[in-house]
Amino acid sequence: MAGNNLTFSPDQAMSVAKSISGKANNAQTLINQLQKEIHAVSGWWQGESQSAFVEQFDGLVPSFKELVTCVENISKNLTQIANIKQQAEKEMASKLRGR
Repeated sequence: MAGNNLTFSPDQAMSVAKSISGKANNAQTLINQLQKEIHAVSGWWQGESQSAFVEQFDGLVPSFKELVTCVENISKNLTQIANIKQQAEKEMASKLRGR
């Protein structure tokens, strides 16, 4: 594997993790907005078809929430990786300096 330079920027990883976390928040906001709009149809739509429409969306909500949780976990994992890498770099530098 000579010639393979592996690099990792904890700062860049933290920036990406923050961006991913923001997208999870955006997704949650979108889900909440959709839920309000879809449930509001009962004001102008009555009957079994309206109920089926709302139930169809409500059946998807757990999957939407799972998606948000997965995206949040990706962000948390990347943050942890960045923190571990940053700490390891500090420890290695300290050892090399004889401290």
